[in-house]
Amino acid sequence: MTREAITKHKKKQQAWKRYQLTGDRMYYIRATTDKNEFTTLTRNWCRNFEWKLTGSLNDNTTDFWRYCKYKLKNKTGRGDIEKKDGSLTGDDHEKAKILKKYFTSVLTK
Repeated sequence: MTREAITKHKKKQQAWKRYQLTGDRMYYIRATTDKNEFTTLTRNWCRNFEWKLTGSLNDNTTDFWRYCKYKLKNKTGRGDIEKKDGSLTGDDHEKAKILKKYFTSVLTK
């Protein structure tokens, strides 16, 4: 983050803490405007970074593909689930059966 972003982030946090302590509407408005300024700043920074990255695509393709790989990472699915006997299962079919039994017992018409 740039120095400007760090100062805006601190300003945003301080305004929100002040609002939480006092409950004053003025501090709430100040906190939301600081939040919006910080969000706009970071979005513009990301947009400019991506434009620069695509602009230098012919010169440096490794940075572009590294960024693409970072953005397209898939998250893993469910973790291991504990069966009724206490053992853990990692098999997707067994996890599906356990979750199906759980949701059919919880969700009713």
